Amino acid sequence: MDIIVFSPHQDDEAFSCAGTIVNHVRSGDAATIVFMTDGRLGFNSAIVKKFTQDELAARRHDEALAAAKEMGVPERGVRFLGYKDQDLGNPSHHDEAIAKVRALLDETQPGVVYIAITNYGHVDHMATYFIVFEALERARYAGEVRVSIPVAFVGKPRPPSGDLSRRFARVNEAFPAAKEIKVDVASSMEQKLAAIKAHASQMGMFANLVDPADDFDTVTEEIFNDVYRDKTEAFESRRLAHLERDGKVGE
Repeated sequence: MDIIVFSPHQDDEAFSCAGTIVNHVRSGDAATIVFMTDGRLGFNSAIVKKFTQDELAARRHDEALAAAKEMGVPERGVRFLGYKDQDLGNPSHHDEAIAKVRALLDETQPGVVYIAITNYGHVDHMATYFIVFEALERARYAGEVRVSIPVAFVGKPRPPSGDLSRRFARVNEAFPAAKEIKVDVASSMEQKLAAIKAHASQMGMFANLVDPADDFDTVTEEIFNDVYRDKTEAFESRRLAHLERDGKVGE
């Protein structure tokens, strides 16, 4: 059962579902990881100005390949759509992005589609969510869709949808959330941590959690083991409600 993972940025795939990806690969499934944006406005560029935007985009491209390798996904299984960070929701390329996602679905024929959401409030995460679901509906995708649930929201209400309420309602109508599932990733935790660490340019986000007198790597591993202490990854499982629906799906 081959899978495809749509990730807003280079690191969302690791935090949300690296262990699940490893489990699939170990089972003999082919995995494709798709990065929607180039990550040029990630932590270091936006906050500490360590890199220019172009330098950070190039670095995060290479980090994504390194992380994929830790998960057992070869370079040929990693795709970059290349939209600029925080510009994915721009209406000027909405239809183009949907077309690219549909082409990847046609090419890979996945049994499960993963959407790697780690932040409900980020413009690229919401754009990824809506673009992928619109592409799935137009393609009349009949398989399972798993939307990652950030750790803080497992078993809890999701944030209010606010101005996006109509778009969320449209997704909920077309792809009702059937259940919340947890995937056991206990045997893949080492690979998950390695994949997260591969996104080295983004590790600075933990700096405010680590005392300068402490060993950074040791403390970040402790944070990792605490955050993922139950050794599971959580998802909303969704399926297309009406494949036929009077022949109007996808029109």
